Amino acid sequence: MVLSTRPTNITIINVPLITSIEERRASITHVGVVLVHGVVQELVPGVKVIFAFIADIVVRRFRYVLGVVADVAAAAVAVDPASVDGSEKMGVRVRGRGRGRGRGRGPTTATRPIASSPSLSTYSSRLQRRPISAYGYEQAKALVLSKYGEPSDVLSLHGHSISPAHSNNLTLRFLASPINPADINQIQGVYPSKPTFTTSLSTADPIAVAGNEGVAEVIATGSNVKTVGKGDWVIMRQPGFGTWRTHAQTTEEHLLKIEDKNGITPIQAGTVSINPCTAYRMLKDFVELKEGDWFIQNGANSGVGRASIQLAKLWGYKSINIIRARPTGSEEMKQELKELGADVVVTDEELQEKGFSEKVKEWTSGGREKVRLALNCVGGKPVTAMAKVLSPDSHVVTYGAMSKQPVMLPAGMLIFKNISFDGFWVSKWSAENYEEKKKTVKHVLDLIREGKFKDTPVQELPWEWETKQDTLVQAVQGTLEGFRAGKGVFVFGKT
Repeated sequence: MVLSTRPTNITIINVPLITSIEERRASITHVGVVLVHGVVQELVPGVKVIFAFIADIVVRRFRYVLGVVADVAAAAVAVDPASVDGSEKMGVRVRGRGRGRGRGRGPTTATRPIASSPSLSTYSSRLQRRPISAYGYEQAKALVLSKYGEPSDVLSLHGHSISPAHSNNLTLRFLASPINPADINQIQGVYPSKPTFTTSLSTADPIAVAGNEGVAEVIATGSNVKTVGKGDWVIMRQPGFGTWRTHAQTTEEHLLKIEDKNGITPIQAGTVSINPCTAYRMLKDFVELKEGDWFIQNGANSGVGRASIQLAKLWGYKSINIIRARPTGSEEMKQELKELGADVVVTDEELQEKGFSEKVKEWTSGGREKVRLALNCVGGKPVTAMAKVLSPDSHVVTYGAMSKQPVMLPAGMLIFKNISFDGFWVSKWSAENYEEKKKTVKHVLDLIREGKFKDTPVQELPWEWETKQDTLVQAVQGTLEGFRAGKGVFVFGKT
């Protein structure tokens, strides 16, 4: 859409229809300021700043009056108050022939961010330099999908603007967001929990923001927000939020505030709600383990496995830990897990060797100490081998299926040993147990702060405003490769 005032042409890119009343009002407000701004360019420099300042106040004061016009015009006018070029953190591009120095020189281009500060003393400088959108609009980017598939095929980087926080809304800037196996499964369309597809990010067709876990800083709040404030750190109350993005707008009931962020890094806060919570609840909720009791787990090098080892050590439990056999480095991995607190570490090949049950008897003082819990994230034959060493009345808890193989068990284990088989899905648990999740997160963060709980190894993936789509998508796709140095985590810089 082209709006023109002679002798200056003001060009604004149109976007799909904005449906939010607040966004309509703010957008029309912005259009008004852009028009005024174009007129101001023709005034003498001495009058320009004063006129622009007054116009800013007038338009601000009558936003809701202008909103009526916005509601009527919304069906015909859809304006993105963001900059013409989404890579610029704000600006109104003014093109045309001016009466001054531009006369006779052809079209000129200038980028002039519009300030929103009411301070006259700083208005002129901010008019030229302010790096955010007019009236508090934030420029944001997100990794999104419009259909299911492999990450490299369906993910794209989408730029959009976020309206000023008002009423019950608040604006977030993300600090760190990990890449979990469940995120990949969700993108592929094979995960029970589906992302929310919406057109609210200024797209014609529905899209969903990928990612389920992360930590963000509150950078703006509406007048009715009570439980969090500017500068607070928050994590998502439930998965499915869409955390692979620079900014988001939401309401406080979707968030869990980090009560004390002192001594905690963004990566620690951003990775606390899934893996550590899964380990914590599985050790506590299925069997009443006592000091000296044993549990056995596969996937011991995973985030959940490492958390289970450390929590068990703190609580006096002993562990048998299964890792995948590696071409090189298996012994080093065994030693690393033992330093975390593992009592025994073996490979999946050693687990299925003849005589493994006898070794377990040796480790458990001739069987006098009970192996009462098995944690499974792999599936297939290793689960059968793990179940064989369990004591009667024990539990096998499955929380993953990385091998995509079914859990197969002899009927005798069910009949004669009374082995129970359970599933655990942290998403469902989080949705049903908010207060318990809040306590669990707080306890784990306290342990981290006290130096009693170590982070899972991570591979930091920097996300700056200039970071390209290919870089981000390749980082996600790379998590599907074999043995990795650590969990991939997007760490947001100057966004």
